[in-house]
Amino acid sequence: MLLVIGTFAGVLVLVVGIYWLTNLGNSGPLTCSRHRYALSFRTTCPTCGRVNIDERCEHDDSFVADVALEDVLTAPIDLLRETSVAPPKLNHPLYAYR
Repeated sequence: MLLVIGTFAGVLVLVVGIYWLTNLGNSGPLTCSRHRYALSFRTTCPTCGRVNIDERCEHDDSFVADVALEDVLTAPIDLLRETSVAPPKLNHPLYAYR
């Protein structure tokens, strides 16, 4: 079994979506029966500290970089357990970064 994790700006095509605060409500999954999400609550720019709710600053820093890798990796495993599919073994080198 292959587990692919990534971000995508369009329709959610992966088991786990990584969302920023308001984007979950606008473009997140309608249910969690077959999807999971990881959510960032960051509202301030990591560079200048400006609140980016109503308007954004000039920096292009990631607002989802705070999402923990462990949260992203455990979400699909929990989903697989709930659907009675054997979860993959996490022996990939990427998992060592947590």
